[in-house]
Amino acid sequence: MNPAIKSAKKQINMKTDIRNLYYRAAHRLGLRKDHFPQIIALDVIPSRICRFEVTNRYEAGRVKPANIEKEFLTQLLAELNSADVFFDIGAGIGLFSIYAATIAHCQVVSFEPDPEIRSRFLHNLTLNNLSAFELRAGNRQPVNKSKPHSSQIPSLQIVPWGVSNMQSQATLFSDGIRGNSPSLSQVHDLQHSITIELKSLDHAVATAEIPIPSLVKIDVEGAEVLALQGMANLLSSEKAPRLIFIELHPQFLPSFTTSTQEFYEFMASHHYQETLCTQRGAESHHIFQRIQ
Repeated sequence: MNPAIKSAKKQINMKTDIRNLYYRAAHRLGLRKDHFPQIIALDVIPSRICRFEVTNRYEAGRVKPANIEKEFLTQLLAELNSADVFFDIGAGIGLFSIYAATIAHCQVVSFEPDPEIRSRFLHNLTLNNLSAFELRAGNRQPVNKSKPHSSQIPSLQIVPWGVSNMQSQATLFSDGIRGNSPSLSQVHDLQHSITIELKSLDHAVATAEIPIPSLVKIDVEGAEVLALQGMANLLSSEKAPRLIFIELHPQFLPSFTTSTQEFYEFMASHHYQETLCTQRGAESHHIFQRIQ
């Protein structure tokens, strides 16, 4: 056989083998585009499996955490205990909230203003036998029909408004479950938008709509400083959360007339010290600890 033909045939066979390996792996992970919807079982914590249904590649990307995000999640879970009140600001389809409730058995308050994404979150709660409620006119209203598999796990509180530094109506740019994460600014070139309610955490705590958190996670696509400004009174009080986990989006901050410098100055002025900073592409993960 002609050496050139033989070499080309060998390369084709190698590419075929690689492609077959990829498709087999993708099939096992439920990431083939023709295998949706798919339930993905995650074992971020060994022997503790949580289940999530994904209906497209965007949801799959939110559920299958990259290594750095997995480390961020495991570090957060290591800090939680059953006496904690955990705020998940920007809960998405529930990755952090569901693990916090399942592993730590703590009180979880989940903030997700996008109704389509929130509905997927509620579905995932049911998959994991977790119950949830919204507070309406001072009363608890169940929002799913699941009964907890353990009496030790409190019902999660679902908050349907966005976290900011004021009480107002705002535009949320979102393609729901079929696009990049929603944002209060047009940072992802999303095709759709909805009107949502905004509140500050200080206002919601003062009116007893939500409890006082001991640990907070924030992932709000560039509105991080606004969310922090809206909890300035809480962060200055004796009941300030001991830890704040933040996914920062420096490239989006100018869209909110804020900056990385303003972010660090705010944290320092409220007596929080950074204990971890890791890069994840354009974003970065931060852990801040309250200094006594």
